[in-house]
Amino acid sequence: MSKPLRKCTKCTLEAWTTEDLDLFCNDDGSKYKKRNLCLDCNKKYLKAYEKKPPKPKPLYLRKCVDCGLEAYTKEDLNHFRFNIRKPHERDNWCLGCYNDYQREKQYVKKGRDKQKEEMIATFEKPLRCYFCNGLITVMTGKTAESFVGHSLDGDHWNFDPDNKEPTHRSCHSRHHAPKTGPKLHYSEYLKIKKGGRV
Repeated sequence: MSKPLRKCTKCTLEAWTTEDLDLFCNDDGSKYKKRNLCLDCNKKYLKAYEKKPPKPKPLYLRKCVDCGLEAYTKEDLNHFRFNIRKPHERDNWCLGCYNDYQREKQYVKKGRDKQKEEMIATFEKPLRCYFCNGLITVMTGKTAESFVGHSLDGDHWNFDPDNKEPTHRSCHSRHHAPKTGPKLHYSEYLKIKKGGRV
């Protein structure tokens, strides 16, 4: 026999016979129904685990993830955002940080809406999809036929008019989908179709 039946990963104890397997821990899912851990090492591990002190519980009830504000009493919890699914029915956001986050979010959304309006103004009318060459009639919303600006160089923060092309939301999603792969431009599609006919 070139290899032992079982070998302890801690102390490298080896079992060469079925009698030696009695020195190893039982495990029905393992080979020979024994683990690669001897009984002595398992006892040492269990003793060390029992001596390990338990993780201390935090003294505060809730703590803001942004500014670090802590709530120690029920009155302090009134400074935190209500969330019935969280402990003490409060979120880990204080009201001040959450309101600042929402204001910043609205500011970014307004900035994107303004950039979107400026982008639409630079395109020739009527708008046609860069991929399917279909008309784009819906400028707002998140439907399949709504407008989305496609970045030719892949940089979505480059708002140069030469870098943006109008597309349908569905066509734009299919273009960036990893399964379907990039979609051909309509002019390239016509070249392939014409070449097939000839």
